[in-house]
Amino acid sequence: MRLVHSLICLAPIAFTFVACDTNADEPVAVASVGMTVAPHLTDASDCRVPRQDMTPSLDAAQHAAASCSSDADCTVAVSDTMCFGATQHAVSFAGLDQFLLRVARADARWCATVPDSCSSDDTTTSATAVCQAGLCELRATTSTCGPGEVLTSEGCIAKETAHGKAERALAVAVEQAAACDSDSECVAVVDMTGCASACGVAINGKQAGPFSERMTDIVSDYCRAAVGGDVSCAATTPVCVAHRCELVASH
Repeated sequence: MRLVHSLICLAPIAFTFVACDTNADEPVAVASVGMTVAPHLTDASDCRVPRQDMTPSLDAAQHAAASCSSDADCTVAVSDTMCFGATQHAVSFAGLDQFLLRVARADARWCATVPDSCSSDDTTTSATAVCQAGLCELRATTSTCGPGEVLTSEGCIAKETAHGKAERALAVAVEQAAACDSDSECVAVVDMTGCASACGVAINGKQAGPFSERMTDIVSDYCRAAVGGDVSCAATTPVCVAHRCELVASH
């Protein structure tokens, strides 16, 4: 599984979500909620009409998830929808999960009844996500790396950028796994990606499995060229501080 993610619900998933948000701005793809789906279409409009309906939702989801301040904030997401098939998008690591969830809702709403032929075209190419004017966007890359570049899931990019993306992805993964109510919920886990040596992080123990999977993705995507070196780490204890798991120096 790669951090260049596939869409959830109607395609192989990269993350598991419970699509039952009562504040959702679009119908949710859960049978018990009574989701809205497109009516049966005539042959002439099987692809054209749902694609026209789906496009604004897809564009809005990407724009909402694309805010950035540097290239390291951005990653490539793949929305695998019934209307379009596999399509690449540049989004931020922080906005990735919400982007996938919004696209899944829109796919269930507009594309649930289209024939398989509508999604047969695979439009993915070698591309990296960069930050331009505060928004993530795609830029073509190759698999032939030049000096100072490393091969990643986004093609060949500068080593510093790859390591920055790994650090940003890790920070988001920790943030999403660190919620707690008591010290007993917190555990210390390894956060060494190979891009840099580290001294571990604190997360909620219930999130250890998903966090480990994300760590595997980060290493596979951005840290194929490992960085060597030893690091000296002080003794720490995982505790819950203001409802977030943190490592504090052991006494």
